[in-house]
This record gives sequence, structure tokens and C-alpha cells, in this order.
Amino acid sequence: MTKRQRHQLDAAYRVRQYGLDRPFSPANAAATAAYTALDDAIARVHLLDRQRLHGTATSAGATEERLLIRRHLRSALSDLSRVARTPGLAVAHPDLAAQLRMGRVDSNAALLAYANNAIKVIEPVKEIFIAHGAAPIFLQEIATLIESFIAAGDRGHSGRSTRLGSNAELQAATVAMMHQVHILDAIHSIILKPNPGLMAEWQSTRRVRRTSIPSEPHSALGAQSALDPLIFANAFDGSRLALSRVESGMTSKLPHSERAPTLDTPTSAHRTGDRNQLAPPVSLFQPSPPVTDDSPSIALWPIGNPDWLRCPPTRSGRQQTAGQSPACGF
Repeated sequence: MTKRQRHQLDAAYRVRQYGLDRPFSPANAAATAAYTALDDAIARVHLLDRQRLHGTATSAGATEERLLIRRHLRSALSDLSRVARTPGLAVAHPDLAAQLRMGRVDSNAALLAYANNAIKVIEPVKEIFIAHGAAPIFLQEIATLIESFIAAGDRGHSGRSTRLGSNAELQAATVAMMHQVHILDAIHSIILKPNPGLMAEWQSTRRVRRTSIPSEPHSALGAQSALDPLIFANAFDGSRLALSRVESGMTSKLPHSERAPTLDTPTSAHRTGDRNQLAPPVSLFQPSPPVTDDSPSIALWPIGNPDWLRCPPTRSGRQQTAGQSPACGF
């Protein structure tokens, strides 16, 4: 039962209780028939929900049992295949090892086919396997495991079919139940209209709770780009190639040596004289470092005038470039 169906069932319970607490006087034939049909619809929904739960539990239990039987069956067949590969049997019966080679038996159908074929191959020479330590009734045990494996699979399929069928019928029964609620809503809306208090109580009773839908969270990069006007302006006018590549998701596809410096990842272009000591991280709002021949990020820095980065506008609204105002921090 889905969350929406549970909310509808709760609303039907409240409507039925409302009819028991405040019956019409004189009695209304249409309302009485609708309440009776509502009781039958609620009972039908409960019956189908129990069938759905029974089918789900049966399918889950059969699946676990089938996995356990599969392990036992595969272990028994693996032991027989190991006996067939012994040097003595390989000389006396050279075809036995080839016929009992398991290989990769991945699917259930392949395991059943191999098990049935192994019984037919081992039946004429079962005394050899008994002499190597197998139980006298090992073939009967393998046959029992095969039957149990097939029976568990059949129970799983039956439980799955019951669950699917009950889900479909449960949806139709829920619609029929809410149809009776709508009929009672129409009757009460007319009869209770002169009484605002009872009308408000009825509307609260028959209301179905809404199923909340969580909103999709915004990505951190998208939220930062939308809130920070400087980052948005720099990405819009294309003045910095590295930032535009970050916005388009192309930076992660570049080689490590060609990636632009970030806020917390200084590259070799920002190293000091000591190789083990790194300079402080370079901010996005500082001018680009000098380009050298051994700089790995030379292709990502703008070429030409380094004053491409503009400072925030002043209170007067006048735009200033880097170096013209001490407020820029350059």
C-alpha cells in the first residue's frame, strides 16, 4: 500500500466514524447506502492489503530458501566433480571428468540442467563415488535438493504474482472507496450548509492528507554562481577561461597539469623558493600570476592586460579596474 493509499484509508476511517457519531435525523436513504458501501470498500481494501503482504512475505521467504538450497546443491555437485578429476578415475573413465566439469554455472536454469545431467552420468558408476566417500544415497539426496529447489522457485513466482495482482486490485478498490467518500461529501455539503460549524468539521474529516514531494537540492556551484555577481560576471563575459570551464564541467576532464589553480589547490606556479613550502592559495579575485615557460597552467590564464578582473562597483556606481582603488586589495 502506497502512502497515498494509506492517507485515503485514514480519511475513509474518519468519514465512517463521523457517520456513526452524527447520524442523520431523519435518516437519509442515499447516505445510509453510501455508508454501507463504504464499510464494504474498507473491508475489501484490508483483504487485498493482507493478500499483498502475504505475497510479499512468501516471495521473500522462497527466495532466501532457494539461495540456501542452491548453495547446498552446488557444493554437493562440486564434490562429485572433484572426485571425477582424481588421477585414478581419469585413467579408467577419461570422459567422466569432462562430463562433470562445472565451469561457470551462473543461472538457476544452468544449475538445474547440470544437476540433472550429473545424475544421469553418475548413475551407472555410482559405486566408484561411494568408494571415494560419498553416502550410499547421495544420488537421492541430490534429487531431493533439485525438487526442493524447483518447489522454492515455484513458491516465489506464486508469491510475486499474488503481490502484483493484489496491488492492481488494491488500487481499484481504493478508487471505489474514495468514490463513496465523494458521494457522502456531496450529501453532507448540502445538508450541513446551514450549519458552518458542522460543515467545517465535515470538511476536516473527509480531507485526504497530501503526500509531500521533496524539492531537488541545488548544486553548490550553481548556488554560488547565482548568488555571487562577480563570479557570474566573470563567467558571462568569458574573460577567464578557467572559470568558464568550471561552470561547463570541463575542468575535471583536463589533465592535472593543465588545470587552473583553485582556491585551495596551489600549483607549481605558486610555489616559493622552497619546494616543500607552498605559497598561500590564490583567490579568484586576485590578478593572474606571472606566466613562465614551466608553468603547467599557462594555457588557462588570459593573455594580455592582467587588469581583466574588475573590482566591485563603488557606492556611486562607478566601475573601477584593478589598481585604481585601494579597496580592491591589490
